[in-house]
Amino acid sequence: MAPRDVETISSPATKDTLAEAVSQMNPSKEVNKNRLWYIHGKAYDLTDFIYKHPGGPTVLLNTQGRDCTALFEAFHPFTDRPATILSKMKEVTVSPEVLAEKCTDISKGNWFYLPDGTPDPFWAALKERCGRYMRENKVDRTMKWSTFLLHVFLLLIQPPMWWFGYVNAYPWYSHAAALAMGVTTWIAGRLGHDGGHFAISRKYWVNRVFGNWAGLGLSNMSYWEILHNVDHHTDTNTEKDPDLYHYVIFLRDHPNYPWSIFHRLQVARVYCYLVWSFTTAGLLMIEPMNMLLTGSGTRPPTVRLANFRLFFWVKLVFHMLLFPTVMLAIPMWLTWDSSENKWVVFAIRFASFVIYCGVTGLLFGIFSQVNHFSEDCIAAASRDTSWAVRQVETAANFCVDSSFWSLITAGIHIQIEHHLFPSLSSDRVLPLVPIVEATCKEFGVNYKNFKTFPSILDSVHAYIDTLAFPNKPVVVAAEGSTGMEGGVEGGAEGGAELTTVTSEGVKA
Repeated sequence: MAPRDVETISSPATKDTLAEAVSQMNPSKEVNKNRLWYIHGKAYDLTDFIYKHPGGPTVLLNTQGRDCTALFEAFHPFTDRPATILSKMKEVTVSPEVLAEKCTDISKGNWFYLPDGTPDPFWAALKERCGRYMRENKVDRTMKWSTFLLHVFLLLIQPPMWWFGYVNAYPWYSHAAALAMGVTTWIAGRLGHDGGHFAISRKYWVNRVFGNWAGLGLSNMSYWEILHNVDHHTDTNTEKDPDLYHYVIFLRDHPNYPWSIFHRLQVARVYCYLVWSFTTAGLLMIEPMNMLLTGSGTRPPTVRLANFRLFFWVKLVFHMLLFPTVMLAIPMWLTWDSSENKWVVFAIRFASFVIYCGVTGLLFGIFSQVNHFSEDCIAAASRDTSWAVRQVETAANFCVDSSFWSLITAGIHIQIEHHLFPSLSSDRVLPLVPIVEATCKEFGVNYKNFKTFPSILDSVHAYIDTLAFPNKPVVVAAEGSTGMEGGVEGGAEGGAELTTVTSEGVKA
């Protein structure tokens, strides 16, 4: 995404040799629609550019065969170099049917240009104002050294806690270590999140090494790179967003999903927390298995990942097996002779495993959900707005000035600015909050900034409660609504035209 060798908030003034090299590339004569990349309504063959991409090959490999417009815009907001390079590439001629199938940048909630061809003025204003702030204040987009070193320290203490505590035969030592490892692993996961967005460093290998290291105990990184970086940041809050809707049989969090008897239980908060506690186990073992079986990273599985990506598939399987081996099998083997009653050994080891998964899963589940689940946020996903408006209105911030919440949420409490500018490190977005909020007010875009954590959590449960019963109406946005006006402090109110949805269909 972001160039490794040039600052992303300015354009290089010298001759761009990469752009010249790109202009000499010729697309393949054999066109396969699933081997092309689609940006701003055009098809490109980037095969020869994959390993020339300044941000590394991973993101291009993960987006092959699909529309990349949203990611192209979001990850290159403050420089015109990528657009210059893209303009040098030769467009691949494909049928109108293929473009209609693949290009989603003109669909509702995804467009960047008005019908007359002019750029979305809201997105243009955000890029200009935030980019100007970063240039004038010489703000680097990458992670601060203090943040980086703190989270690396949290990663380094994991092996000692595992060896001296987690594999201890005495149950309370083991369980306490599992709890401590769960909390610190989640906090250190900030490196996994920012590394996955190429925001730790401008060096590709730094992002890959520390991003994958931090993700070892939280999520299968091969799976998460597509689940979060591509799907979530492209189809935010729609029913196709796999980063939000994990266990829909047990927890109904979107009105388009069918109702089941289990959903009656979600009016009890403890039930929601129980379901969310399975997040880590699902992301590490269950959902990667589904990707392996379907060969796809989308929901529904419409875009198959390339079979030739041997390293990707090997890493996915390796990580899927590594976690239960390190956290369950090896500790059980090391403590097998600690008791004559092997059921006791198994119970201790399994309990510690469950505690670790439960703690990381609960923290992961809650803090990755609260910023997107409310009636306003879900309704915004169905409006015919620009991509930038949808990123703002489908998310919410809370406690933006709090160092504590920044630490305990792994930096994802400021979600609106992150969705607009995902290539910025999570510790760099706070100064942009007042700029984005003021711009939203100017353009009549609903900006939600909760002052306390309980207030945003209450809004989430108020929304989930409405989905617990099959015929209880759920408020969503009407077709053609342009957005809500005004911002909130501690809550969200809006002025969009509304409809209701029941299990029997849509009602005015």
